Amino acid sequence: MADAAGLRAAGLAKGFRTPDGRVLEVLRGVDLALAPGELVAVVGRSGSGKSTLLNLLGCLDRSDGGQIWFGDQRLTGAGRRALAGFRGRHLGFVFQAYNLIPDLTAWENVLLAARYVGRARAEAEAAARGLLERLGVSERAAQYPPALSGGEQQRVAFCRAVLNDPAVILADEPTGNLDEENAAVLLGELRARARSGRSAVLLVTHSAELARTADRVLTLANGRLTGVRP
Repeated sequence: MADAAGLRAAGLAKGFRTPDGRVLEVLRGVDLALAPGELVAVVGRSGSGKSTLLNLLGCLDRSDGGQIWFGDQRLTGAGRRALAGFRGRHLGFVFQAYNLIPDLTAWENVLLAARYVGRARAEAEAAARGLLERLGVSERAAQYPPALSGGEQQRVAFCRAVLNDPAVILADEPTGNLDEENAAVLLGELRARARSGRSAVLLVTHSAELARTADRVLTLANGRLTGVRP
């Protein structure tokens, strides 16, 4: 279901007002092009703006300046309905805080992604079943999020994020709560989607080992993205 369109940003800027009235500039003219088939890692110190960047690229927050495009579709300035449609059809967001709905089972949380785009139920259920099995949480499908460990919630959230084969996957510390074995499985899923050309993947991480598996490694510092894999 993925589209062969990339995500690009030009001149992204974002600031936040501090309690004493000053404006803290977090992003200052960030440029980024993310093409289908590549896995890009963004590294940087805590507080450098990595999550802010993902929120802007995922159209969960609005920038103070700059432009974001998906293929030939300009996302900057689009209305809420148009942005919601873009996220549902083309974007998979793996949140660091999981963002699972506590009153829905793991199975229902994953299938929620299909409901947003009107996907055929039988097709969605088959895809969900395969994902849950590959990520090792199929036996926990009937459980509610509060009964799941942090690692299990992360894997369920990942299944939800990629259920519709999004063209763009944004992942915020996707392996942060996983043991080595499950982290390798999740990373393998991301690699496979990128290598097949099904998705462009952008992940932010503190893990140097995880970053080394990417096609490109960018560093966010002083509000700007710099660098490539050495």
